[in-house]
Amino acid sequence: ISGTARDALAIIDQRPLGFARSLNIKPETAGGTHQTEVILEVPLLLDVKLDDMVIKTTSKLSGLSLPGIAFGHPIEAGELQLTTDKERMQLAGDLTLAGARLNVAVIQAFSAKAPIQQKILAKGEVGGDSRALLGFDYAPYLEGAVKAVIDYQTRANGTGEGTLELDLTPAALNFADAGWRKPAGQAGTAAMSFETKAGLLERLPSFSAEAIGLDAAGSLAMRGAAGARRGSASATLTLASRAA
Repeated sequence: ISGTARDALAIIDQRPLGFARSLNIKPETAGGTHQTEVILEVPLLLDVKLDDMVIKTTSKLSGLSLPGIAFGHPIEAGELQLTTDKERMQLAGDLTLAGARLNVAVIQAFSAKAPIQQKILAKGEVGGDSRALLGFDYAPYLEGAVKAVIDYQTRANGTGEGTLELDLTPAALNFADAGWRKPAGQAGTAAMSFETKAGLLERLPSFSAEAIGLDAAGSLAMRGAAGARRGSASATLTLASRAA
């Protein structure tokens, strides 16, 4: 089967499946094209239930666009492979988000009883303009591109955990009050592990940053109810040296 990307998403969204809308994707808003293979095995029974069927789809999506799907920004220029069965959806390939080109792999469970509901692996180089659009503008402390890898999963009980690794080499860092700076092109790395609950950050069990003249490490725990979490954090930080 070939046609528009909205057709491919509509196929996996038909009753009783409803796969697309379970991910808050509206097939009619999608742009791009697809080539899809559908496997449907139905037993010769008088009363056939969904659990009795084998349903699999594999779609190659080209030029995929979806409005407002991530951080309020559209996914654009997606070159992705989408596979589904009754248990899960898997999406893998390249796309553009807020001007940043990313390689992504997403696994989404369809059953609310699945222990792991969602797994996301994304990596790419994110520039300052892209970070600003996504709400992570840290200028003048951090300027320029950062190479990032994020690995995150959520559980059926509403908790989640993940890691974030950053290659800061392309970026410039400037902490004037501490008398320390790193020019673009000089090696630097940062990493953290994090935990969430009901979509909110709960804890950073560990974070670290290394560069010439900088050796930082620590942890962070959020305090208070969801509506009063700002300013209710505790943290430890070690700065080995400060370099100009």
